[in-house]
Amino acid sequence: QAMQSIALAEDLARDKSVPSCPGWTVADLFGHVVSNHRWVRTILRTRERADAPPPTPDPVADFVDSVADQLIAVRNIAPDEPCWNFGPPPRVAGFWTRRQAHEHVIHHWDLANALGLPDIEIDAELAADAAALDQLALWALRGLTALEPGFDVEAWSYPDGVPEAIRRRPSRW
Repeated sequence: QAMQSIALAEDLARDKSVPSCPGWTVADLFGHVVSNHRWVRTILRTRERADAPPPTPDPVADFVDSVADQLIAVRNIAPDEPCWNFGPPPRVAGFWTRRQAHEHVIHHWDLANALGLPDIEIDAELAADAAALDQLALWALRGLTALEPGFDVEAWSYPDGVPEAIRRRPSRW
């Protein structure tokens, strides 16, 4: 809702640069978020990998229009349902709920910072979760699913906010 309120402002400076996203304007940032919404909705509908869609002609208006559809898509799938994502196993739909929360909070901050709005508070647990999930997603994208010879990563846990692999010996052993 916070980003929606910013998008609906009559005096929104669409062409203002976003310092924390070099090369982007406010409109570009909204374009990124609405493209992300469309991409994630496709993944949640199909449960499979999808290509990111191109930006829309009016990203600010399209962002406002996409918020309700995004919320419906995320709420209409069980978090433990199998679904493609770029994070570590298990690959379930709940990843996208977490990831979308991270996307929105960081881009809300980007917008507030660019537009000179009051600082927003970011919950420490949410920030730690975003950092941990980003790191784990990078590992997964690079194919780092085996920690040592003879063991595969079955799942990840986050005791005290620190990523920890739950390992298992593959059945072929």
